[in-house]
Amino acid sequence: MCPVVHLKISRVLSLCMLLLFSESLTAHSEEKPSAGEHPVIAHHVDQIKIISSQMQFDELFRMGKTLFTAQFNRLDGQGRPGSTGTGLPRGTTQPTFIRISGPDANSCAGCHMQPNVGGAGDFVANVFVLAQELDPVAGSLDVRDSNERNTLGMMGAGAIEMLAREMTTELIAIREVARAEAQNKNITVNRPLLAKGVSFGTLTIYPDGRIDPRGIEGVDWDLIVKPFN
Repeated sequence: MCPVVHLKISRVLSLCMLLLFSESLTAHSEEKPSAGEHPVIAHHVDQIKIISSQMQFDELFRMGKTLFTAQFNRLDGQGRPGSTGTGLPRGTTQPTFIRISGPDANSCAGCHMQPNVGGAGDFVANVFVLAQELDPVAGSLDVRDSNERNTLGMMGAGAIEMLAREMTTELIAIREVARAEAQNKNITVNRPLLAKGVSFGTLTIYPDGRIDPRGIEGVDWDLIVKPFN
């Protein structure tokens, strides 16, 4: 083969290799992030649209199922490295992600899947109430430290939660109206705590705004109804 032709072929091959290498780098740089490198939920529903009925039930149901079955990662806020299950600061001896203290999971469906997604959980998904307060969680299976419970079935739980929120709103409104009256009139005010036909005792508020909670019954002193406690 003529040396000149051989040189031209070598140059063409070199140019082709350079072009292929450049395209490889470009393709690699434009590659979409792999799983785990971006939040699982890219689109979040606007709460205002829900409240104002701009979204149909079927669409809300679909988005709810997406949230319930999503396998969340750290970019979605997975774990709680800075605190225990009660919100208290986490010590140096406790892992950032642990089964008993929480319990921690990657997905709602991880614990609520029987007989279908949104239901109860298997024995392996049992929760240990109060264990999340321990740091570290050693000894959390002791009955003096925790109360083992099976995962709660969530079917129809939305209506129960909304009822609790509405009752909470009514109770807090009673408290705030009574507080304003006590301060404006400089008198001690007693008010029955009644929401949705359910009595939660009575509330006493002094002129300086202090609250006497001893008459409150069936709800914590913060007047927040907690149906799943």
